[in-house]
Amino acid sequence: MEDVSAPTIDADISLTPPPSARLIFQPLNAASKDDRSFYHNLYLCLDTCRHIGGVKSPEKISKLFKYICRNHSHGKLLQFKIIEKDSSHAIGVCALIWAKQCKAVEAGIHLHAKYHRAGYGQEILNHLITHAFSTLQVDEILCRYEADNTASKKLVENLPFHRIQVSETDWIIVPRCQSTPQSKNQKASA
Repeated sequence: MEDVSAPTIDADISLTPPPSARLIFQPLNAASKDDRSFYHNLYLCLDTCRHIGGVKSPEKISKLFKYICRNHSHGKLLQFKIIEKDSSHAIGVCALIWAKQCKAVEAGIHLHAKYHRAGYGQEILNHLITHAFSTLQVDEILCRYEADNTASKKLVENLPFHRIQVSETDWIIVPRCQSTPQSKNQKASA
């Protein structure tokens, strides 16, 4: 069986993406009451959670927060709090999750509804994927969304990378210079 673990990277390389034009990325801190409170509020907002299975119970949110903080590492799970530079407010989280069964890493964004439709989603996803390819030595990114989530579909379709549609709601993202074989049911798009 092929080893699909993440490649090792230099200890000097930061796992955290550098700031983007409007945003700062920080790992969640298990000891921070502010981070815990922010995370709970994010997952208790009905409008924010409508495309990720709905609002979760406070107990599930606490378990998820602890799990994320405990397992934050290259090759497993990297989740970052997203902070707006101008206001210093946390506006959401983004993550890279390594799949055990394949080489692709799933990228995800969970942005508070208050910050939707302001271009943050595109900025976050572009920045996160660029960081994964250039710094973390990731070969493929999986982006998926619910079929009725037209905003996420648009985000993926507007990525400045090579995209391969593998199902109605799943895309594999690769750097432009990398070529990949395609099956008959895959649509390549630039």
